[in-house]
Amino acid sequence: GPLLKAVRYGLQKFGMWTLGRLSNGVQLGWKTGFNSGDSLDYVYENEVRGKTPIGRLIDRAYLNAVGWKAMRERQHILEELLRKTIQLLADDGHPVRVCDLAAGRGRYVLDVLQALQGTDVSALLRDRSPHSLAEGRRLAQSLGLENVSYEEGDAFDKESVLSIEPAPNLAIVSGLYELFPDNGPILESLEGLSGV
Repeated sequence: GPLLKAVRYGLQKFGMWTLGRLSNGVQLGWKTGFNSGDSLDYVYENEVRGKTPIGRLIDRAYLNAVGWKAMRERQHILEELLRKTIQLLADDGHPVRVCDLAAGRGRYVLDVLQALQGTDVSALLRDRSPHSLAEGRRLAQSLGLENVSYEEGDAFDKESVLSIEPAPNLAIVSGLYELFPDNGPILESLEGLSGV
């Protein structure tokens, strides 16, 4: 019943708070939030890390969670759609201006840009987290990508979205809107996108 579920949830939370911290992924989740760009980037990398053999075992279990497997599958689908859409725009002779409103580090965008070198495509990756943006810049630099820029921005601020230059012809909002139950800020974000 409900009591058993509450006890089970409490034990899982306690386990993640104590032994779970031996896992780099769980430790990062507690530090930055399990939905943060940093945590999602860790999940997308899917590389087991931990301070001890037990920590690495816990990390493997964490990364193999059904929800994280689904996130990685979503990333692959998004990468494929992004690649196809960029190619369609480029084939029609349009310069492609990508903007991700809540990119975190933007690893999947960087992977696509790297695969499409030689195409007239650039990307602006925005996020509210200065740490994620700084990590993204380092990642882009390590990949030798010069057609990507990062800036701090609020995806729910209509005026902020409207101020994006150059105006994107391909916008991405992935893994953000579904986290918020209030449609007001989402509508503001969409109105901003429709006006750029």
